[in-house]
Amino acid sequence: MATLASLQFEMERRVILFKPTTTMPDLSQLGFNADPNTIVSPSTPGEQLIYFSPNGTRYLNTDASGNTITEWWKKSQPNGWLPFGSGDASVGTGTDSSTWQLDQSNEGVVLRDASGNLRITTNDDILSTVYVGGLVIDNLTGPLYAQDGSIYVNPSYAPLKSFNGILPGNGVLTTFNVNHALGTFNHLVSLYDASNFEIYPDIERGLNIDIIKFASAPAADSSMAIIIMGF
Repeated sequence: MATLASLQFEMERRVILFKPTTTMPDLSQLGFNADPNTIVSPSTPGEQLIYFSPNGTRYLNTDASGNTITEWWKKSQPNGWLPFGSGDASVGTGTDSSTWQLDQSNEGVVLRDASGNLRITTNDDILSTVYVGGLVIDNLTGPLYAQDGSIYVNPSYAPLKSFNGILPGNGVLTTFNVNHALGTFNHLVSLYDASNFEIYPDIERGLNIDIIKFASAPAADSSMAIIIMGF
């Protein structure tokens, strides 16, 4: 015959698991079927049960066929839930969670929404170091620069533009039109002969086309490298 002590032991060692079809004391169903972190002000008995449940409680939400979408466990009060990993060190999926944990089986990093900013911490909420191998950022308004451990975008810096090409001499032409297409008058022009000595013709800079003029035609079969850089 079961005793009060044995019943208490069984109740304390069991894992509490809630799901949308859990039967409530009034014989209705729990009803809530979503990310439990989205419950801010519980308004139904089911939401109150989830919101005020003890740490260690489990909850799973399901699809229309009753299949599990995500299983959650309650880590902190009043309503801090984390998704269980799927067995391959992955995270819970979706778009409406306030926290996402990467590599949960190894207690990896947690991504948090901190007043509209991304906060990356370890599993115990200590700020984590982020190592970036290759970084791509879209829609910048200026170049990046680092200062005091932070990275900023400075729109006052204009991006550097460049052009390089070859001017072929033929013993006849003294004027060459160079279509650099940089779209700016703010540029410098340098020319070098085949021996890498710099040469100094007359240069008329243009928005997209520079005019290079020599006093005498460069010799046939000669070539000159031209480099244009600006902003």
